[in-house]
Amino acid sequence: MIIMTLSNKTNDVDTALYELVRHRLPFIKRIWKFKINWISYLLVQFVECICYVTVFILLLRRWQGFLQHSGCSRN
Repeated sequence: MIIMTLSNKTNDVDTALYELVRHRLPFIKRIWKFKINWISYLLVQFVECICYVTVFILLLRRWQGFLQHSGCSRN
């Protein structure tokens, strides 16, 4: 009788854990997918920022070269 009761309780716990995981799994997948999307979004923003900074530096150097050749430089 005691063994059967323990067996039933274990079975209930296993079933409860299974149901909990089964119902929570889509939620966990959604969170993981959201994290991956968020990380990829931040990565794209970082690369875009690097591109903008690079273009700005190149334009700044070209503008400085233009100023030096035109005689408008302070140096």
